[in-house]
Amino acid sequence: MKDGFKSIVPLLFFCTAAPMFSDTVFRSAEEAALYAVSHSKEYLLKKEYVEAAYKAACRAVQDFLPSLNISWSENDAVKIGGADSRSKSIQLSVRQLVTDGGRRIVLYNMNKTDAYYAVKAYEQELQAFQSSVIDQYGACLQQNEIIKIKSDLEKNAAMQLEIIKKEYDLGLALENDYLEYLISFKTIQNDKKKAERELRTRMRTLKSLIGMDIDEDLRIENTSTEQSGLPYLEGHMAELRRMTDERNPAVKKAEAALHYAERRLAYAKLFFIPEVSVEGGVSFSGTAYPLNKPSYSIKLSVSFSNMPFVPTTAGNGYGFNKSGLGGIDNSLSAGFVPDIGYFIKNNINKISVKREAEQLRLQKHALYERLFEKTAAYDDGKDSIARISESIALRERRIAVSAEQLEKGEMKRIDYLAELMEIAEEKVKLVAAQTAVRAAARDIEIMICVPFGGLEKCF
Repeated sequence: MKDGFKSIVPLLFFCTAAPMFSDTVFRSAEEAALYAVSHSKEYLLKKEYVEAAYKAACRAVQDFLPSLNISWSENDAVKIGGADSRSKSIQLSVRQLVTDGGRRIVLYNMNKTDAYYAVKAYEQELQAFQSSVIDQYGACLQQNEIIKIKSDLEKNAAMQLEIIKKEYDLGLALENDYLEYLISFKTIQNDKKKAERELRTRMRTLKSLIGMDIDEDLRIENTSTEQSGLPYLEGHMAELRRMTDERNPAVKKAEAALHYAERRLAYAKLFFIPEVSVEGGVSFSGTAYPLNKPSYSIKLSVSFSNMPFVPTTAGNGYGFNKSGLGGIDNSLSAGFVPDIGYFIKNNINKISVKREAEQLRLQKHALYERLFEKTAAYDDGKDSIARISESIALRERRIAVSAEQLEKGEMKRIDYLAELMEIAEEKVKLVAAQTAVRAAARDIEIMICVPFGGLEKCF
């Protein structure tokens, strides 16, 4: 746990070389995510808070150090008809806990675990935020590619529209053929405009998510290198699960909660072990300065303050001066505290340990299921990319043949347009599959806490 805070996802410094008032440009989804975190006042303040709290908990060792007490007193009494009296004293005492059966260590570790829990909660929240930015960035990139595909389709369809209109004007094409083609062309135009509106909506969402002004210009790119060497992941589930157990903040958070409950139960069970402390002191007294009457004391205390129902404290002290032993102080005190809910609270602590253990198991199970879902999405996406790419290649060969038939008058232009629309839809599917694969890989990277693009290096 001493290195717990070191695992906090780092907030890398982000800067762009663009001059003032120019467009903001992101070259990758990862860059946008880092920008969003580094420019979020909320997450920066949360980071500072959990960091300070964890450091404070780690350094809270004052209960293990000796306590020092210094006192000074002067008492001048003037009595009418009697002798005046004057006394002055300076006292110095040091008290050190010898043992308390480990209760203070348990309490210290409980407080540190509590702070560690907050760290992992922050990391978990940060992961979710980064993932949402990356997903939205991918959605915008996907929409950009869809617009390019639909623009190319519109351009090709417009060329054929000019030709069929001329043919219709010359009486070489039927009116129904021309109108049918025109209707299809209008559909293509509307689909493109719809895609453009969808992009504007998604870009507004992305700007809001990363903390940019809605009216600020933003341009996104995709310069991330594809993890071409990454194998199918389903066969590596055991390794991925191991890395999830070791690194995922949700798991560490659940482990911290279980650790806290265990230590709280251990603390409650230590009531029968006494707290032993020793105190030594020296005092100087007299009627005038410099004080020349030293005396010394030592005291041993044994306390069962956490004993249920009958807390007890015993003490044995000795005082010394120049003449030798000056006095002996023995004390014993006990009381009856009717703690009616003691056994109930003890049982609650036991149940809490079992409950947190079950929560840890359920958390791991949920993560494993999500991990399997993402690996399946990645593997299925790779298969889809291969299948769709092959389909596009075959359709392009067919388009080439159809173009020749079109020139020879062996094929209607509306049928040729239908083929163009079909291959455009296949390209849209390919973009969606590629986006899904990238998103799945990034989600897995976030789950196992490796840098963006680092999944390939894990195998």
